[in-house]
Amino acid sequence: MKEKLPGSLWINGGWWNWRVTIPGEKGRKNFKVVKPGTGQPLPGNRPKGEAVSAAWAMWRKMSMDSALDNMPSILTVDGLCTAFCVAAHIYYRGRDGEETGEASNVEWGLMPYRRYLGAKPIDSISHSDLVAVRKELVAYGYSRTSVNKIVGFWKRMMAWALDEGLVSATVKAELSQLTTLKPFRSEAKETEPVHAAPRNAVKAVCSILPQNLADMIRVQELTGMRPGEVASMRWEDIVTGADVWIYRPESHKNEYRGLPRVVVIGPIAQRILRKYKGTKDRYIFSPKRAMAERYVSMRAARTSKVQPSQVDRSVPGAQRRPGEKWETTAYAHAVRLACSQAVDMGIMKEPEAWYPNMLRHSAGTRVRKWFGGEAARAVLGHTSGTARITDRYSWEAVESEFIRIATPPMLRLG
Repeated sequence: MKEKLPGSLWINGGWWNWRVTIPGEKGRKNFKVVKPGTGQPLPGNRPKGEAVSAAWAMWRKMSMDSALDNMPSILTVDGLCTAFCVAAHIYYRGRDGEETGEASNVEWGLMPYRRYLGAKPIDSISHSDLVAVRKELVAYGYSRTSVNKIVGFWKRMMAWALDEGLVSATVKAELSQLTTLKPFRSEAKETEPVHAAPRNAVKAVCSILPQNLADMIRVQELTGMRPGEVASMRWEDIVTGADVWIYRPESHKNEYRGLPRVVVIGPIAQRILRKYKGTKDRYIFSPKRAMAERYVSMRAARTSKVQPSQVDRSVPGAQRRPGEKWETTAYAHAVRLACSQAVDMGIMKEPEAWYPNMLRHSAGTRVRKWFGGEAARAVLGHTSGTARITDRYSWEAVESEFIRIATPPMLRLG
């Protein structure tokens, strides 16, 4: 759900104005958030989105300034973590100003340090203290990859603290030397690689879901998109052609790196998408449409006559309504519930349960088996130099690819 801009916006005298309570201060203040430029129309004639973007930029700066101004004289680990979390919520945003999930990841990653070292002044922390926290995480049962992520968040915070002048270069240097754990070289448990979603299990889940949601699953499986990319599909972002269609997501994972993302859509996925051509919904796949389809199927399955009081059970002014767009968490939750239902119905086995990102692994594995690693990299949208990432997404096909490539020379030389 998109975060609401604090305060209120209005036009007065041709200016976009913003009234808001500044973090850490009392009372509300007014700001002119869009200033006129030479040869440009008056601010009041510009789109409201421009004013919203300018107000968000001002809000983030004020929030960060307030957090830094209110830092305690003796900086503790807990105080530094709090300030960095504020900075993360300001920094990790997409092109549209909407906050990404990385800020929540930062809060999760710093929780162990706050738990074990929170009250200690940052200048009193030593390298051995951080090693002790890492050992506690391993003993608690965290996987090796999770431990390494948590170590990475700490190093990221120390680099930020040095830039902001909160710690000295000496403190930063000592507290950034914690090494990551190597595979099978530590006591931390190893996680299994992500498998491709079982094809029969995907079919079983699609058979009991509303048509709109089932079609979203099929399109993702065919194209190898990320869950957020398929959930954000709009017709205005798709260029239809004679053979293939090109989809350029409005926003994507690597846009902050300045990298493009294009999804090539083939004829099978095109047939699914054509069913939604001309609909009034902003997004092709939406919870609102899926909920309406679910109600229709439930009504059709009734064995008794619908009572007059049951014809329309909508609640006027309901606070929670289905949205226009699937959030990735809601998408995963819907799939998880459908997997449980499929197991209860006996059409799927419990070990076959899957989640949306496994569909991306399915596409990568399938493409790599037929067309090789470069084709899988292009379909998944991995940039050059990231072959190891593609290997992780299609590891079940790597062995067969090695065999195929190594067979001709070995037939002659081996």
